[in-house]
Amino acid sequence: MTNSDFVSLTAGTSRLTLWPETGGAIVDWQHDGISLFRNIPDEALAAHSARRLGCFPLIPYSNRIARASLTFGEETYALRPDLNGEPHSIHGNGWYTPWIVTERTDKRLVLTLDHQARGDGVADWPFSYVATQTFSLGESGLDIALRIENRDGKAMPAGFGLHPYFRRTPKAQMMFQAASVWLNGADKLPRGQQPVPSAWSFATLRSPAEAELDHCFAGWNGTARIVWPEDALGLTIEASAEFSHLVVYTPAERDFFCVEPVSHMNDAMNRMDVDGHGVAVLAPGQALEGGVRFRLDRLA
Repeated sequence: MTNSDFVSLTAGTSRLTLWPETGGAIVDWQHDGISLFRNIPDEALAAHSARRLGCFPLIPYSNRIARASLTFGEETYALRPDLNGEPHSIHGNGWYTPWIVTERTDKRLVLTLDHQARGDGVADWPFSYVATQTFSLGESGLDIALRIENRDGKAMPAGFGLHPYFRRTPKAQMMFQAASVWLNGADKLPRGQQPVPSAWSFATLRSPAEAELDHCFAGWNGTARIVWPEDALGLTIEASAEFSHLVVYTPAERDFFCVEPVSHMNDAMNRMDVDGHGVAVLAPGQALEGGVRFRLDRLA
């Protein structure tokens, strides 16, 4: 896998490869020669789509905004529908916008996105903002800090998250705890909230194949665990309090599964009357920031 636009960080036997101009996404993360994320075929690289890579940022919101229409305050804004043909807007505009490198060392990288809400940019997001991703790689893990600052003249709703595609192996397992889960309708939007049913509970390590999920869990305790017994490798995810929700995606017959720390429920921007929606409202000049720590360990 070679590309002159890739940027790499190294720490011991860990190597992180990023693609700033393609949504500020992580292409691959390897530790001791083992890839933590899904395999990236050449055709995915040729597509220049962050959604086909290893992990991408969810900026300035996670998941869907219903029917590409945002109502905030007294205004309703028409947004750009999903580039893959879905009627909703999805995952913000950070994943399809180039980021620039603003700081770089062997083990640390800062990427910046300066979004201007004018012209075609209004449909991407109708508020101006500046976002940063800070990647800090160590020999036993990776820290990712996210920050979004309102650079508009009016208040704006904001959220963020990360969308990693973890490598799915026959023996891979995951674990997380949450208080409730949002059920989806046929339109992929939330239609109700309930306690996590036993079939969807991953309070102990289980194979992601045991439940086919594409759901947002609320009341997440901020930690998750993934293990790959074939490689004697474990990964612990620890998120700051801003990440109160977890989206889990376990599609059948795919070589990946997703455990996504996010700040708010799906379609939260249009559901701010829901208790615990998770959206931050930023005054001009105000920022939302938080971090996710990925810690690696060797299984006994």
